[in-house]
Amino acid sequence: MRRVQVGLVSLAILAGCSAGESEIAGSSNGGGDDANAGKVMAAGPPATAGLPDGYQARGQEPGWALVIEGGQLAYAREDGKQRIGLTLPAATAQPGGLTYASPQLTLRVHYQRCNDVMSGEGFEHEVEVTVGGEKHSGCGGERRPAWDL
Repeated sequence: MRRVQVGLVSLAILAGCSAGESEIAGSSNGGGDDANAGKVMAAGPPATAGLPDGYQARGQEPGWALVIEGGQLAYAREDGKQRIGLTLPAATAQPGGLTYASPQLTLRVHYQRCNDVMSGEGFEHEVEVTVGGEKHSGCGGERRPAWDL
């Protein structure tokens, strides 16, 4: 429970930082397989290792943030409509990424370049979060200034 609280505090700080910057948006940069031809593929951890402690992802419309820390996953929408804290499910491999699935939330991480649609900032992963049947796209992982648009 303490870890979930720490994660939620981290998430609240992250959301507070982005609340004044509504331009921090997550967006994937394309559609089908042909769109992948020009994408920079980012390295990711082996499926058995999962994502590193302190991993963060975010997106917008609605604005959301996600943090993985201490074996916990914390997700919150900026509008306060959804907050989820749970034990991080086991990672399963998918082509070019990882999936974490629980009854409350599914996180898909694709190891490819992601550019924030509003700021153009580059990040190492495209991310998709599904909560309550709604899919939200965003960017996650390390910031990659060399990939900025």
